[in-house]
Amino acid sequence: TLTRTVLNREFRSVETPWGSCRIKVGLRNGELLNQAPEFEDCKKLAHKAGVPIKTVYAWAMAECLKGAS
Repeated sequence: TLTRTVLNREFRSVETPWGSCRIKVGLRNGELLNQAPEFEDCKKLAHKAGVPIKTVYAWAMAECLKGAS
């Protein structure tokens, strides 16, 4: 039997050269287990700046990883 655990979620934000992007953070008992840029924020920023979504996503991910260390 498998048990599914749902992580507590919260949002943080990071600054990119194109604007602020929310980061979805997954926590269990206060321990950071997962984090990822909010795709819709990346999409909006990329469209506005005329850059690929992957570029914004990668920048935001790098920023959130810097904050995790």
